[in-house]
Amino acid sequence: MPICKACGQDGPPADKYSDTPLLAGGWALPINRLGYYNGFDDDLDGELEWVEICHDCVLRVLDVLPGLKSILHQMSPGGLHPSDASTPPCCDYAWSVTRGTGADDRVQLRAEGGKWVVHGRIIHGKLEIV
Repeated sequence: MPICKACGQDGPPADKYSDTPLLAGGWALPINRLGYYNGFDDDLDGELEWVEICHDCVLRVLDVLPGLKSILHQMSPGGLHPSDASTPPCCDYAWSVTRGTGADDRVQLRAEGGKWVVHGRIIHGKLEIV
């Protein structure tokens, strides 16, 4: 199991088939690719070194970086990670899809203030924002 480098807790992997050590709902940052000097990225050995951060620590990072929080909401207003619609959302970055009224109809939900709200309808595979 991946271990969060910020708090030391282990957690379930986001994808058991991925070679990225991502924790479910967390971030895996390629630490040797985060910065470069004068536009040059020096990657001589080709191996990426990952720093894994769990879901709760990601939320702490976003709380202290409100600009990043704003950018992420603008980039993905429908949510950033999947969650189960049958339970309350874990955070304001969660999204889910539930059945709509028609056979090919789905409703995309996004978390807002600890509750699920309708973000859009998916009809025949096309998202229509509500």
